[in-house]
Amino acid sequence: MSWTPPEYVQKYPHLFSPITIRGQLFKNRIISSPHRGGPDLTRADYRGYEIYSETGALYYGSIARGGASLVNTGQCGADPRYRLSTTFFNLFDASTLQTMHLVTDAIHVFGAKAGIDINHAGMYAPPTNGLDPIGPCDDFLQGTFHVQKMEKQGLTRGGGIPVRGMNESDMEQVADYFAAAAVMAKRGGFDVLVIHAGHGWLLGQYLSPVLNKRTDQYGGCVENRVRFPAMVLDRIRRAVGEDMVILLRYSANELVPGGISMEDAVKTIKLLEPKIDIVQCSVGIRSGYESLVITQPTHYVKPACNAYLARQMRKEVKIPVDTVGAINDPDLAESLLADGTCDFVSMARSFIADPDWVEKARSGHADDIRPCVRCLRCLNPDYTGDSRCTVNPQKTWFHMEHALVRPPVRSKKVAVIGGGPAGMQAALKAADRGHQVTIYEKAATLGGLLTYTDHVAFKEAMMRYKNYLIRQVEKQKGITVRLNTAATPELMRLEAPDAIIVAIGADFSVPPIPGVQSPHVMPAWDCYGQEDQLGNRVVILGGGFVGCETAIHLGMLGKQLTIVEMADEFMKEEKNNFEKWHTLHFLDHEFSFETSNLNQNAPAPNKIAKYLSTQCVEITQDGVHIVSQSGKATFLPADTILLATGMRPKAAERDSFLGLAYDVIPVGDCLKVGDVHTATFTGYGAAVQV
Repeated sequence: MSWTPPEYVQKYPHLFSPITIRGQLFKNRIISSPHRGGPDLTRADYRGYEIYSETGALYYGSIARGGASLVNTGQCGADPRYRLSTTFFNLFDASTLQTMHLVTDAIHVFGAKAGIDINHAGMYAPPTNGLDPIGPCDDFLQGTFHVQKMEKQGLTRGGGIPVRGMNESDMEQVADYFAAAAVMAKRGGFDVLVIHAGHGWLLGQYLSPVLNKRTDQYGGCVENRVRFPAMVLDRIRRAVGEDMVILLRYSANELVPGGISMEDAVKTIKLLEPKIDIVQCSVGIRSGYESLVITQPTHYVKPACNAYLARQMRKEVKIPVDTVGAINDPDLAESLLADGTCDFVSMARSFIADPDWVEKARSGHADDIRPCVRCLRCLNPDYTGDSRCTVNPQKTWFHMEHALVRPPVRSKKVAVIGGGPAGMQAALKAADRGHQVTIYEKAATLGGLLTYTDHVAFKEAMMRYKNYLIRQVEKQKGITVRLNTAATPELMRLEAPDAIIVAIGADFSVPPIPGVQSPHVMPAWDCYGQEDQLGNRVVILGGGFVGCETAIHLGMLGKQLTIVEMADEFMKEEKNNFEKWHTLHFLDHEFSFETSNLNQNAPAPNKIAKYLSTQCVEITQDGVHIVSQSGKATFLPADTILLATGMRPKAAERDSFLGLAYDVIPVGDCLKVGDVHTATFTGYGAAVQV
């Protein structure tokens, strides 16, 4: 009788092919790329240094349980004199070993390798203990183009803080610190050292022709720029011996003028090849959003946006090559391995969205992978002070759910009114808890406002999430869906559910402008799917997220566009700075979903006419009358006027269901206007109450 390979081997033969490096067996080619995943993954020790927390062990262990072959923790600073950005992780003495073993044991028990990212901030290190930051050159923060950009965009401290160029004694000392940190990692049970030499941190600063302006043997040509990183790698290898795997994170394209070229990248890795075991081809430096929004790709770039670098590198070197950047689909990952692009695929946010990503692919349930929407909320908690996931409501409190959530006392009859993301999430969790759920949706399809993503090229990731929710609802036997059914209080009295979850969304705010009720005026959301009926001249009232994204979409279709915004800047209230900046970029540049380098986008300063600090005072049959803050009046001819002027909860309709069941719980925009994250979280929260 012939042996039939398991289904996952047949479908993903490359993805689930094991590989041995330095005697260590990696069970597949899938790596959880270094990331912190939130401040609660570490805690302060008695001196204020960070050490791993029990939550951190649970978090990284959950990714190992989910099937990744290598689970890397977040960046840790090698130098005890300097913080790494805002963190000061303790890799300096044995007091940290207990919590390191807590993490590595949680990873090892599921057959995965444990990796740790060791880094040095260099010139970006916050001054500590009266020490100035160190870098390749003196006074580097003053007068350099990329630092000026970052200061303007609020990404780093102001210039004028001196950076001391390192001498050879400094280099020796830092190399020793890297080696000591590596030894501590080995003692803590880690199998893989991830040495960070990209993204503009210290080792990357030496490798970069933009950042390294030295004129001695450590600057200039590639052979010189590689000397100090090579010293560090040699020192590490001597300290840890031959059994630890060294993975080098490297920016093979810095995405700035004069930065590392592919020719430089290949020369660099060939020189370092004898000292490392895997090279990860990442991108970018801390040069401003043009670089950072590709280093951590937003939804405006295609999946696997950096794979071209790994593909070229793999042709030139003999060591395994890893690619990273917007990879969240196992079919895509398999194709990258199958066509010779790379030997490993790395992901961070995909595991934040779904820590069981690998096991779902392996078990034949790839359709059940919760897709990342690339919003950057998790890795850049600018305004929450925490790491949250738009699509995974368990991300922030998974370690507490078993203690906080009571099991249901019985199976209940639950009505969910509304089939958008909040309603679907509520229905899925309620059914998972054993309840019998009916979704009442007045439209012909599920999806709510997210149905607009079917029409927008750069919303492919959000469309995948919407389709994922719909698939999960269709698969769940405990859920009945009634489409084309408007739930009313009378219907609820007739159905008599035990609980009602109200997810009816919000109404569009209609400003009190004369003429606003004209037939050629519509909410911005309503234009999707009927773009050919808008005419050529379109005026958008409102320059928030909705207005700006709509302008980019319609601009791709060749419309003549104008945005009118009352505030003094577009998207003023938006706190997700990566998405915000990337959106603003495409208001002034030609858009292409294929872009993997924003310097390739042709400037188009007149692509969209923009009016800030300006109010629309009247809408006529032919256009709109606007008045600037200074009093200047202008008439804008238009075929269609789109309202992107905000939303308000359907409070009266929401409240009409109160008292019709033991539990009546409003969620999503009808509770408070928010975004997909608030819809997901409140929907999940309602279900665990029932």
